[in-house]
Amino acid sequence: AFFQKSMEDTLAPLGLTGGVVKDMELRHFLLCGWGGMSLILMGLSLKRTLCHPRIAGEDMDASEIRFNRINALSKLASPFLLCVAAFIVPPEFIRTRYLSVVLGCALSLLTKKMIVFSMAKMPYAI
Repeated sequence: AFFQKSMEDTLAPLGLTGGVVKDMELRHFLLCGWGGMSLILMGLSLKRTLCHPRIAGEDMDASEIRFNRINALSKLASPFLLCVAAFIVPPEFIRTRYLSVVLGCALSLLTKKMIVFSMAKMPYAI
């Protein structure tokens, strides 16, 4: 299959060779690339959130900025814990379909809750 090709076979027609990348399968390389891009986007999103004028405005003192930043980060605690929970389950008990459905339902509920409460301009419970 296409995704099971080695990176050495994939890069050979382009005349490129790589050390660590050469030993990987294409699917693992693409997964690492996706993970790297996700981490970069999450970092940029956190930076943008923590530097937002309503969170860290010029007219605010340091304690107010600290409180606002902790409050903003606390909203990310439950989605983060849901994602971490998927990796805590021992591999011998994992049934991918069941895990995906449960995490999907939980994250869907959380997303809907965030959207509805933000539209109503109300705080939401974590």
